[in-house]
Amino acid sequence: MQKGVPFSKDHRGEYYIEGFDVDSNENLYFLGGEKATLASFSKYGKNIYRKSYLNLIPGQIHIVGKKLYFFEMGDRSLNTLVEIDKTNGCLSGIS
Repeated sequence: MQKGVPFSKDHRGEYYIEGFDVDSNENLYFLGGEKATLASFSKYGKNIYRKSYLNLIPGQIHIVGKKLYFFEMGDRSLNTLVEIDKTNGCLSGIS
């Protein structure tokens, strides 16, 4: 998964994406993979950036202003809120 939309496979071999949202500029944000990978694309399909967060578990995402938020939900963490700067994919905070 070096390019394109990050995804995972379930136990039946079906593909799925953990998180997806679109900002007010119609940029697309996808979050998925075994380890959380965030991929951002313009409305024309141009890759804006791709970031991997090796210690995070992907979840549903929501954009508020210039921030992207998702909850880590898995065996090793429970409802951890992750804040990411949507303009560059850098972690802003974890609470």
